[in-house]
Parts: sequence; C-alpha cells; structure tokens
Amino acid sequence: MRIGICLLGIRFGGGGIPTYVENLVDALSNIDQKNEYIIFIHAAFLSQFKLKQPGFTFEICPIPQQQIKKTFLWQNTSLVSVIKRHKIDVMHYPGNLAPFFSPVPTVVTLHDVIPFYPDMVPFRFPFREITKIVIANAAKKARKVITGSKTAKQEILKFMPVDEKKIEVIYHGIPKSVLKTETAISFQPLTPYILWTGRMVAYKNILHLIQAYHLLVQQKHIPHHLYLVGIPGDTYQSACRLVNTLKMEHRIHFILDIPNEHIQSYYQNASLFVFPSLVEGFGLPLLEAMASGVPIVSSNIAVLKEIALDAACFVNPYDYRDVAEGMWRVLENRDFKRQLIQNGKKRLESFSWEMSAQKTLKVYQGL
Repeated sequence: MRIGICLLGIRFGGGGIPTYVENLVDALSNIDQKNEYIIFIHAAFLSQFKLKQPGFTFEICPIPQQQIKKTFLWQNTSLVSVIKRHKIDVMHYPGNLAPFFSPVPTVVTLHDVIPFYPDMVPFRFPFREITKIVIANAAKKARKVITGSKTAKQEILKFMPVDEKKIEVIYHGIPKSVLKTETAISFQPLTPYILWTGRMVAYKNILHLIQAYHLLVQQKHIPHHLYLVGIPGDTYQSACRLVNTLKMEHRIHFILDIPNEHIQSYYQNASLFVFPSLVEGFGLPLLEAMASGVPIVSSNIAVLKEIALDAACFVNPYDYRDVAEGMWRVLENRDFKRQLIQNGKKRLESFSWEMSAQKTLKVYQGL
C-alpha cells in the first residue's frame, strides 16, 4: 500500500498540530516497514524529519510555506495529478484541513472545532466562515476522521453532519521532546516558579492565569515566579499590558519561540504546571507535565478531565479566584502534590505514539 501524508499548511516550530505530526510520522516509520509513505511537505520544514527508513520519501511542494492561499490552491489543483503519479492508495491530511477533491480515499485528523466557537480565535469575517466550511467539508468527504479524544468526537458531531461511525478516537502519545532529556538546555532559575506552555491565544486563558498568580502573590506572598513559555498569539500584547498594569514585570516572564527540544528544561524544574484553557481538542501539555513529574492545575472542561483523570487539580477557568485557590492548594499541600505526580505517572500508561501509530495504520488498512 502507498500512503500519502500531506503536511502542507502546517507551520512547524511549536504547537499541538506540528507536535502530533512529527511524533506520529516518526512512530509510523518505527512500526511499519511494509508500506510505502510519500510525505508532502514545504522545503523549509524538511529538516524537522530525520527518517532513515527506505519506505519514506518526501515530495516538496513548489509553493513557499508563507503563501498560504497559493498552497491551498495548489492542493486543490496540482496535487491531484501528483497523487496519481505516485499511485497513492490512501491520503491522510493530519492538520484539520483537506482539499475539496481527492482522487483516492482520504483520512482527516480533526483535532478540535475551535473555529466554531465565537471569540476563541481572532478570525475576521469572512475568514472564520470560510474556515468552518473547509473543515466541515473535509470531515464530510473523508472516509475516516481521526480525533484525539472522546470529547472532541462529541463536539465534531455537535457542529457537523458527520456519520458517527466514521470517527475514530485515537489518543496521542507523550511528546518525544520531553523524553529526550539529554538534549535539554540547562535552565535552573534562582527562584521557584509556576509554568504555563502553549500558544498565547484567547482560548488559552492566560489573562486569568496572570490575575490568579497576582492574587497569590498579594494574599499568600508566594516566592514563585510565573513563566509563560510559548508562541506569541493574539493575546500576547494584552498579556504584556496586564503584567505592566499589575506591576509584575519582575515576577512574570515571557519565554518566546523556544525549540521543542528545549521545552523539557522548563518542565523539569517547575513547582507547578497550570493549564486554564477554555477549549481544547486534547491537551498535549498535560502529558508533558505528567512525564516531567510536575503537578497539574487544569481547567475543568470535559476534554481535560478526560485526559488527566485524577492526575490534576481541576478549577473553574472562568473564575481566576478559583484558579488561584487550586494553585495554592497544590503548592501548600505536599501530600496532595505528591499524589498528583504519582497519578500522572500511572495515567501516562494509556498514552504512547506506538499505540497511536498502530491504530492509525489500522485506519489506513481499513480503506
């Protein structure tokens, strides 16, 4: 079988979807020596993959990665002939979007339905509506839809007329970036700190996290600093202004655009990891924190409760006072903190990229 995996439109260098793609492709290369894979990718991102298996080849898209509209046009025109030339049997689009037409059966990984929630992402009309149409079309025309959680599956069914039988829930694994401790940079601050990681967008809810942290400093006089490690997004400037308004510049630190392989350094020394998201499709940072032995305070939305189970202290993300209370409970209760860490290690047994790749391969074979 010849399997095509289209990575066009995915911007590598951090974030949930690139992490999913890198780990899945790597795991497939480890477990499957029988089938052939053609990976469609932009030349700028070729260095993200170091696959030595003979069954994996790369097809470079002639459109530069920054030209998003032209890339989408190329996928809906020229890509058809390229798929036929390679005699591909199944195409996998692992980044939410897929062309309107495909000459072979397709699999789409739909990570979440965040664009269907108003005010969660900075899409302007008509871009939001176009995005919703493209995602819904991809889900409708795909022979199989893969998603990362049972909660995400229910949300897909809520917003799109998709046959429930064709949706496969396949959990992600532990990101390899937090397991390769020998490549981590040395990061040992002089003060204890609380950690958040991710893309600084509205649904990540970091403004409430900043307010909760400020409340703890004012009322509990905690010595911890707050490290916000990730990728700037539409909330970044608002977060900077809030930090300045609260006069917390010396206590709250923005660590921006660090490589994935350095993320372990920030996890391994953290006293607490806080993840107060309003919407998620899976929540990979939860696994990163568990793998690093860091206790977790998480928002109580359904998907994060599904992934973490008893390995997190859950709080109401819409109430920064409740977020602060949860953070304080973990920081001051050593037994509770120790229990969360132990529960996290046990919970990780349910997640591996090998299992994810095996189930994904089974989806390919079923088509």
